[in-house]
Amino acid sequence: PGTHPVDKRPVIYIEEELLGSKEVEEILSQKRKQNPIIIPIHHYKDVFNRRRQDAIRQHEDSILVLASKKGQLIYHGAPVCQDFGNEYFYYTSCIMNCLYNCDYCYLKGMYPSGIPVIFVNLEDTFRELEALLTLHPVYLSVSYDTDLLAVESLTGYVKRWVEFTRSHPDLTIEIRTKCPRKDLFSKIEACDRVIFAYTISPDPIIQRFEHGTGSLAAR
Repeated sequence: PGTHPVDKRPVIYIEEELLGSKEVEEILSQKRKQNPIIIPIHHYKDVFNRRRQDAIRQHEDSILVLASKKGQLIYHGAPVCQDFGNEYFYYTSCIMNCLYNCDYCYLKGMYPSGIPVIFVNLEDTFRELEALLTLHPVYLSVSYDTDLLAVESLTGYVKRWVEFTRSHPDLTIEIRTKCPRKDLFSKIEACDRVIFAYTISPDPIIQRFEHGTGSLAAR
């Protein structure tokens, strides 16, 4: 899918059951000036899992899917990923795909589509996490499959994750990013269990391979 060949407005696919919901309306309010084309769909996979998609082209187009994630929402971290010595290491994906377009990104081979999918039911993830925290402490990566800071103006998810972590002493979260924005840190209350993990690359690498990301100095 892509924008219409004549009408170049952003395209937003929304699962039918979410139309008119508070979570969706809050995101759409950030897009109103762009007058997006709204397309109801039954399930996000009807768009996301279609065959023969051009992920490179989709990174250039302004397309978005708003969906609700069902089933398990928190997963054990893979042994090949850095757990930093934490016994209870997990990850979650509240957004699939990334605003940035790094040449080496594993997402290009992981998903059949380059379209970002925002799962608006973040409260369901919080509930599942609260149940897990009754069993043991948790070290949780919340940005494996996206860069949450890069879309914070649209979703507000970083702020919500920080607030949730502050109120749960046995939780530590990691937010991986290449985003240059610094204003957020004056808008959220600090928490020493929220780790912002920056990819520190030389500028020639950033310019050649990490398209759209912040410069080394900005990071």
